[in-house]
Amino acid sequence: MTSPTRINQPGIPLGRSIKLRGLVTGIVTCFVFGGVSLQPAQAQLQLTDSDRVMFVSTAPLWPAGFGMRAESFLAVRYPQLKAKFWHLAPAMKPTMADAQAHLGQHLKAFHPTVVVLNLGLYHAQEQGLRKSRLGVFQAELQKMIDKCQKAGARVILVTPNFPETAVKQHLAKVKYDDVVSRYAETVRKVASSRDLPVVDWFAATKAVAEAGLGRDKNKLTIDGLVPAPLASGIGAEQFLQAIGAEPFNVHVHVDWKSLRAQGNIGSVDATKTDDGKLMLTMRGLPLPWCVRESDRRLKPAYANSAMGRLVLHVENAPDGAMMIVRPQKKKVRPLTIAPAEVARGIDLAAIHPVYRTIPVSSMVGWIMRKAKVQNRFEQYLQKPLEGDAFAETNRLYLQAICAEEEATEKLGEDLDRSLDIRLMLWPASAGQ
Repeated sequence: MTSPTRINQPGIPLGRSIKLRGLVTGIVTCFVFGGVSLQPAQAQLQLTDSDRVMFVSTAPLWPAGFGMRAESFLAVRYPQLKAKFWHLAPAMKPTMADAQAHLGQHLKAFHPTVVVLNLGLYHAQEQGLRKSRLGVFQAELQKMIDKCQKAGARVILVTPNFPETAVKQHLAKVKYDDVVSRYAETVRKVASSRDLPVVDWFAATKAVAEAGLGRDKNKLTIDGLVPAPLASGIGAEQFLQAIGAEPFNVHVHVDWKSLRAQGNIGSVDATKTDDGKLMLTMRGLPLPWCVRESDRRLKPAYANSAMGRLVLHVENAPDGAMMIVRPQKKKVRPLTIAPAEVARGIDLAAIHPVYRTIPVSSMVGWIMRKAKVQNRFEQYLQKPLEGDAFAETNRLYLQAICAEEEATEKLGEDLDRSLDIRLMLWPASAGQ
């Protein structure tokens, strides 16, 4: 793995817009997210140990937003990086007025060096398009950028995510997807006029929706607007590419006949059991990104991720499908891997035996706990107890929050960022 805080590759300017390049099927040589092709970014990570990154969003934080997912990736990919991250949303369904009112407090309290502004999803308040409101949004966005830059922070703009209007009748009635598209275009125009980087989350999620990849259990939104895990994962990938984060691509090769095994990261050992099953032990693998809830719905959601692949190549494998399972004390039902997937490589980062692990759950819990502490701090900033009589109470409460935040950060330093996995494989024709 390369240096944790710097990547020795040519950099890209922060003013570069990250957009989708087209649609493909299957696995190709460029990065792929669920069938949507993204050009690989050969870049230098544009964060340093001294950076303080503040995400300000009108998309609710729960479930884990794209900023939290991006942080979880960086924690694994760059374990020595000391940059701090804050994830803030002024309220549930916050407006631009909410964000504008609290931005000054945030800048004063957190002293960010990078501010990520993801605004526009709720500014129209789920109504039809009104040009006057769009003009107010643009003016407020310009003011927020001015405040951030005056405070010495670099600004990255993120367009709102694509709404699924078919989920709610009133959204379809006012053509809310068209409304949000105008807000997304406004964000792009402001970014262009100010020479700022823009992460086009709207275009990315819209492309996935139009390709039919966000249907059934893998929806893009929870209620038509709030991003579901799939959409948040897409937004995180777009943001990570914009800041020059380098993907991790882990490839493990094992020869079925000779038991010769090796990987480009960590160590690999292969043995055969008495009944002819292959036992594979892999140590020191990076945690599957990003924040993964222990939910079977997510199995295909992160397959072929643009920012992280964990692929098992079985050479000289028996013909037909393969069975794969993670041996445990309790009986676990094995998964069937189709012959085509065995031939091109088994994506371990997307299958049940790998992503449901204690280290992954620990990383999830740490990110979520830290964000909740931060938002208690923000709620205090919004409404401190007023009056001289409460000055000492406010001071002690603030001191307690800061101590908890510091303890949570310390907890994160001690978390495992690597994974040891044992898998058992055998031909499906041999039965269970």
